[in-house]
Amino acid sequence: MGGTGGMRPCEATHPSIGQVAELQTFAHQVSGTAVIVDDCTIRVDGFVFDGTGINVRFYGGVDGDYRSGFSMSEQDLRRPEGYDGDTVFAQLPEGRTLDELNGISVWCVPVAASFGDGLFIEP
Repeated sequence: MGGTGGMRPCEATHPSIGQVAELQTFAHQVSGTAVIVDDCTIRVDGFVFDGTGINVRFYGGVDGDYRSGFSMSEQDLRRPEGYDGDTVFAQLPEGRTLDELNGISVWCVPVAASFGDGLFIEP
């Protein structure tokens, strides 16, 4: 999760590439800047998160609706040391496209709560 290891290569043809979402902080100190880097990868720069919660994932959704969204994290984002300005990656699952999202959330799955999210816009 913290590097490019295990990331599948993707084309770079979608018109959303280059769009940016600033994560608004709701809980657990979440902040950062998400950038769409190719047809299936989102890089989150300056990622801050205290690392706690219950099954926390990057989620993609439309217009702030992450309940109907989908996970973009293979692994739970929780970790004892948290994140303090890290660069991390989220990747769309096979069969999903950037057409199915315009926002990203740090989503606590069991309680359906966004710890922080933002909508993608042109920089």
